[in-house]
Amino acid sequence: MNELPSQTDFSSPPLWGAIKEASAFLELPQHFSGWGEPFRNSPQAFFPVLLVPGYRTSNSYLFLLQKFLEHHGFSPFYWSEDYNHGDVEVLLPGLINDLQKAKARYMVKIPVIGWSLGGYLAREAAREFPDAVSRVITLASPIYGGPKYTIVSSVYKSKGYDLDAMEKMIHERNAEPIPVPVTAIYSKNDAVVDWKTCIDPHVKNVTHFEVNANHLGMIFSLDVFRKILEQLTL
Repeated sequence: MNELPSQTDFSSPPLWGAIKEASAFLELPQHFSGWGEPFRNSPQAFFPVLLVPGYRTSNSYLFLLQKFLEHHGFSPFYWSEDYNHGDVEVLLPGLINDLQKAKARYMVKIPVIGWSLGGYLAREAAREFPDAVSRVITLASPIYGGPKYTIVSSVYKSKGYDLDAMEKMIHERNAEPIPVPVTAIYSKNDAVVDWKTCIDPHVKNVTHFEVNANHLGMIFSLDVFRKILEQLTL
């Protein structure tokens, strides 16, 4: 078993940093100029895309991304759970079941886009059931530590979670490769997740993109949406 990586550079963002996340709404005016010509001539057009929201959010938070993808000819759909309450052991089997059903229905591998904890769930679903996943795109999703290096670390502690044990378990899972391409989008302006934990050294076929949007801004930023479109149409 590999040794745990050094975590001297990792830390959980302070609670007051959440105030900076309000600037995410400044991303919205970009969309007023339009989303460009639909990408309908792409062979990937009309493909299904599974969307997974972040911790303590629901599918409705990804509405703008859904509409952007529909504009470009994709068929985005949500996981069946809707609300992401944060219990990975409970949520992951449902997401895998969603992928099994989607694979049977569409007869193609499904790209999965997950925001924050939703991205972690997407990675784990791809690890468990790679035959149904064509690509994973994570938006500000921590690869190390689970909630330990996030703004909600104290919330998990208050609920009795052993964050050190969770971190060790995640490290052990990361030793098993994810056999599908992964795109990890992150921001140094993130006030919710330590951005360094979003850098993924475990997947051979991984592409990292740094953006200016903060954590909440990931689901509003047109630059992020365009990067997602680029990755979906490779």
